[in-house]
Amino acid sequence: HDDSFWQPTRTEGIEVQEIEWQRREQRLIVIRQRIAQRPDAGGKMLFDMPGYRLQAFITSLPDSYTPLDVWYTYNGRADCENRIREIGAQFGLRGLCCKRFWATEAAHQLAVATYNLCVLFQRELGLARKVELRTLRTHFFCRAAVWSRSQNAPTLRIGLSKKHQPWWNQILERLISPLPPSLLRCNAAEIVYT
Repeated sequence: HDDSFWQPTRTEGIEVQEIEWQRREQRLIVIRQRIAQRPDAGGKMLFDMPGYRLQAFITSLPDSYTPLDVWYTYNGRADCENRIREIGAQFGLRGLCCKRFWATEAAHQLAVATYNLCVLFQRELGLARKVELRTLRTHFFCRAAVWSRSQNAPTLRIGLSKKHQPWWNQILERLISPLPPSLLRCNAAEIVYT
């Protein structure tokens, strides 16, 4: 716990150390994050180190990976169990087993592709945070609507309350736009729709 053993990193509030481990082929990497500087930091608080959250990794990655590289490598995968659980529960994979192995694999691949399309849809909408399929379903797909022609132009009428109309107008403009949103924010040229 002595501060002299902790190595500072480029990221303020994160320090790392490698501890000698029982097995030679494995390494123990410990990351501590100062809660005052990183209030949303992952990890656990220990009673004898107040003010810090700690994470530990046992890895077989070679010494060419610095302790911080090990943390970056594994931290990027930290949320994968939640995505697997979401795909299983919301995309119908839990309990799905066909008579043939390849049919089951095809169904699973289709569910993963559908999940990826939902993520791309959310990015295109510009949603601030990732939402699950059931949220997308209630906000977008389960809306009363009529597709008709009004004055010889195709028209989509969606049943919305007054408070949701501005938000839906933004979403529809974003989906209809042929140009990416980053280009629409450009102030160097004027865009004229014909």
